[in-house]
Amino acid sequence: MGFINSDGSLIYNTKTYTYRFDFNSSSDELIGKFDEFINEVYGILMYKYLKKDRDHFISTQKCSKDICQDLNEYTSKASAKGKWNVPFEYLDKESATLFLKCFMSGDGGLGIKFRSL
Repeated sequence: MGFINSDGSLIYNTKTYTYRFDFNSSSDELIGKFDEFINEVYGILMYKYLKKDRDHFISTQKCSKDICQDLNEYTSKASAKGKWNVPFEYLDKESATLFLKCFMSGDGGLGIKFRSL
């Protein structure tokens, strides 16, 4: 989920029957880790696509209703608007650390709101 939240996407739409998740990166290491985690959790291998218009940019994706439904259960409903939240209620300390590590390895960032006094 950390990788998907940083440089990926999740589509779970029961009205249009669209179910897809993906991760995109120019890093072989990050693509490999994403594939490793997906295989460990779901027992599947991901399809990889080399983006023709970008130098060594790989997209790995899978269309699966069951997996997207599972991932959707643990993802903030605000994610459709580009606002991701760490699902701490589902994660122990080790899992939360790994989530943040994966998230920050991609385009993840921290936002801080300041209040004026």
